[in-house]
Amino acid sequence: MDIVKTKIPKIIGVKPIGQLSLLVMYENKDMKKFDVKPYLEQFSAFAPLADERVFNQVRTNGLGTALIWNSEIDISGYDVWEAGISRTNI
Repeated sequence: MDIVKTKIPKIIGVKPIGQLSLLVMYENKDMKKFDVKPYLEQFSAFAPLADERVFNQVRTNGLGTALIWNSEIDISGYDVWEAGISRTNI
């Protein structure tokens, strides 16, 4: 069986858009809406993101491979790419 590896484009920007959602921008010009709410519901480590001031501190990790809020809260770029909704489907 062949394993197909999908190359995930680097994240070049991220913007909070309300209701625990983010607009994520990629180097290939794609944009996706990413809902963080399921992470808050499933993992207690994400609980601080319920505070809008903390949530709005989101940024890329500098390598374009993850979204980070602080030294303890991050989401992999792969997860964001796979779970994000393409801007054409928003």
